[in-house]
Amino acid sequence: MLASENMRKEIFLIIYIFLLLFAPPFFKNINLLLILAFFSAIIIVVKYRNKIKLIIKNHYLKKGLFLIGIYYMWQVLSIFINILFGEVHIYNYIINFYSMFLVVPMTFICCIYIVFYSYDNEIDFNQLIKIIIYAGLIQSVITLLAFLFPNIKETLLNIMYDNTGEKLYLNNYHTTRRFFGFANNLLDSFGFGVGILSTLPLFYSVKNGKKWLITVPFLLLVPLLNSRTGLLMFIIGFIIWIIYLFKNNLFQSYSKIFIYLFISTIFLFFITAILYPTTIGWIINDFLSFLNVKNGTANILFSKDFWTLPKLINIVIGKGILVAGFGGLKNYLGFTSDVGYINEIWKTGIVGIIIMLVLFVYIIRFIFKNVDKCYKFFAIFIFVSVLITNIKFYVYSYNPGIVVILLFFVYLAVNKVKLNNNLTGNTLISVIIPVYNVENYISRCLTSVVKQTYTNLEIILVNDGSTDNSEMICKKFEKDDLRIHYIKQSNMGLSAARNTGIKNANGKYLIFIDSDDYVNVHFVEDLYSAVVNSNADVAVCDFKKVDDRSEDIYNKEISIVEKFDDYKFDNLYNDKSTVTTVAWNKIYKKEIFDNIRYPNGRIHEDEYVITYILEQINSIAYSSSKYYYYYQRPNSITGSYSMKRLDILEALKERVQFFEKKNLKWLKSRALYDYYYQLCYQKKMMSLYFSTEKDLIQKLDILIKNIEKQFFRNIYINPFRKLKILLLFYVR
Repeated sequence: MLASENMRKEIFLIIYIFLLLFAPPFFKNINLLLILAFFSAIIIVVKYRNKIKLIIKNHYLKKGLFLIGIYYMWQVLSIFINILFGEVHIYNYIINFYSMFLVVPMTFICCIYIVFYSYDNEIDFNQLIKIIIYAGLIQSVITLLAFLFPNIKETLLNIMYDNTGEKLYLNNYHTTRRFFGFANNLLDSFGFGVGILSTLPLFYSVKNGKKWLITVPFLLLVPLLNSRTGLLMFIIGFIIWIIYLFKNNLFQSYSKIFIYLFISTIFLFFITAILYPTTIGWIINDFLSFLNVKNGTANILFSKDFWTLPKLINIVIGKGILVAGFGGLKNYLGFTSDVGYINEIWKTGIVGIIIMLVLFVYIIRFIFKNVDKCYKFFAIFIFVSVLITNIKFYVYSYNPGIVVILLFFVYLAVNKVKLNNNLTGNTLISVIIPVYNVENYISRCLTSVVKQTYTNLEIILVNDGSTDNSEMICKKFEKDDLRIHYIKQSNMGLSAARNTGIKNANGKYLIFIDSDDYVNVHFVEDLYSAVVNSNADVAVCDFKKVDDRSEDIYNKEISIVEKFDDYKFDNLYNDKSTVTTVAWNKIYKKEIFDNIRYPNGRIHEDEYVITYILEQINSIAYSSSKYYYYYQRPNSITGSYSMKRLDILEALKERVQFFEKKNLKWLKSRALYDYYYQLCYQKKMMSLYFSTEKDLIQKLDILIKNIEKQFFRNIYINPFRKLKILLLFYVR
């Protein structure tokens, strides 16, 4: 049942992408793309509105749209300048903007919908390519039927003429040689797109098996019967694919496949030559025209009129018009040109060409950097094919090839933020990770964070002046995940790093994780559920001490959550081992830290602020799940003894003074217990490690003696704790 449901969803997406690629003219004078975009926008708002914010914040999409916006603005400026000088071509201007409107926002909206739909149904990038191939095969079936049955071809031609008004569909010269298919147009832009589609299985077969090469002849049938441009695209793609095979020592394993491809291609030409000899003659003559045979594409393409440029300043800024025969400009100008570069110069000038090239390079470069090796070569093919095809026609407009490129870009850009349907809430949570010389541990930590089942995270990495390779590792993770925000500062200590994280946090909740520790994939989800379901201010989970031999355990535990109401200072001393002073096993409401910061330059910084944190809250939730993995490095400050450890005495002394100000006598006694215990412990450790610090040891001894009587009078001590203290007291 589940398999059939998944198949149904895939079939829907195949049909949707087919309609998006080709926009077949089912309705008179209405481009199907507009209907698709309207449908997609409604579904996005109704079903996927919770994910729109993550799209809006997507740096890669925003940069691409920003470049498109600059191009639009430049085009408007070019038109405005020309209007000032009396050049007004309203109809042509409308056509220009309508052409761009079909790409952005119409095609863009459809691509966003496809990506959301794919994530909802766990369709990855590789599966998406398979679906695009299937969508292309629908056009192959239509083409084959039109090829075998003239009545079907005639019916399709009539539908396309009636609904688009394209008079070429009535031209006997064209209809006897081409137009076997069904799309919004069957001209050069169609050929460009189907040329790309027929090349896709070559690269897809590398990852998914050579059986996919069977689809190539069927897909190749479409450009063969409709467009020489598409055949040229396939030849370019085939050459780049061969280069990939040679480069990766795969050529020999494909030797038998080449025989199949060669035979099937010859068979296609042979059958076409029998049934439609004019089609083969048209193709051969056009390619031979590049060798100076008359009456072919090359003779027209490189004629003087096709390369006519505007005058003077308009070469730089353009005239705001296309010269490809639109808008009745042929009679006004005396020529037309299909050349994309010439049209771009007339439209937006050399400046516009540069802007468009920057945009195109940005998109292709992004695709190249975020796909597997074989698809990197496909990205190279797209880059080369666009540059070459733009000589033949104006390629930067709505067509199947541009749709594929834009869909790849949008999918990969959205994938950067790792959207998925496991999102357990829409609340942004800021995870703050201070980083200092942890090159051996930071990858493990960050991997555990980016894999969290709760995905709406802002991951703030604060590099506190690391001198090892920590920065390089952090930047690599930042590049791969949009949720990561990397900050570098000079070395000021753990407290300063946490404070920087708090200052830059945008989430409703804060979580601190030490960079040498790591967490279970359910860590954030568990804490968030505990704090929300309990309506608490802070939630705490249990933790495990781990070492280098410990294995990552990512199974879901049954979490028992308890809530302590009226959570004030007494709970600082309760029996829950994790309700302690440490910062890292908790989730906090961000407003708790509105007026609280960790003391700079101190270790045991948690001890300084715990009482001030507890003063801000009313309740705390405790989860029994051991989802925080605490790793104590041998060379860490807390893993060895140093003079900095004495900071804890200042922190505990401040805690005692805090309770004195609050006139909380019993709690002051409990705080005094902590202080006394640490005095004994620190004096013992100093005697072992720093025998030269005799004056300091004597001062500690005086402090201990001064509070002994007060300590034993005012506090009830657990018998086991009393024994521990007596032992410390005895050996001091």
